[in-house]
Amino acid sequence: MNRISIFAVGLGLVGLVSAAGIAARADSDFNQKFDNLIARKILEKRADCTNFRDFRCWEGLHTQNACRTAPAFKGELCGVQKMSHALQELIGAFPDYRLELLEVYRSKKDVFAKFRATGTFLKPLLLDGGVVVPPTGRSFSQEWVANIDLNQAGKIERFEEYYDQQDLLVQLGLVQ
Repeated sequence: MNRISIFAVGLGLVGLVSAAGIAARADSDFNQKFDNLIARKILEKRADCTNFRDFRCWEGLHTQNACRTAPAFKGELCGVQKMSHALQELIGAFPDYRLELLEVYRSKKDVFAKFRATGTFLKPLLLDGGVVVPPTGRSFSQEWVANIDLNQAGKIERFEEYYDQQDLLVQLGLVQ
């Protein structure tokens, strides 16, 4: 069994793994589709963990030294505990925050994904550097993309987010 097959068993894809075992070795197109399915399952689970506020589940999908970048950060946010804390701060300010996975593409080395995030700014938000932003009561809906690095065990090592921060600030009523 190869490393992807072993990981797929852990995701509950046993039937797919056993049916695909021989064909996966012979068909590189199948391997690409199979790898894409694995990446999709990981990212769907990440979104589910976020939406169900299951932070232990969310943390378990990342390496201990995972790093995240986003337009709202001054630099990299590294360490699964720091990343989880930032997510919890976000959800605290946007209690109805929802994350939806829209698309996934996996090349040989990279995973690219498109998401939609929605929420209503109802409580103060603590930003990088200790700045507290008061709630506006306004809602947002934004599609954004990420470049994700997965290790051989299927854990997220790096999560780079790209979105239009100006659009987000306008929707939230923080700038005009």
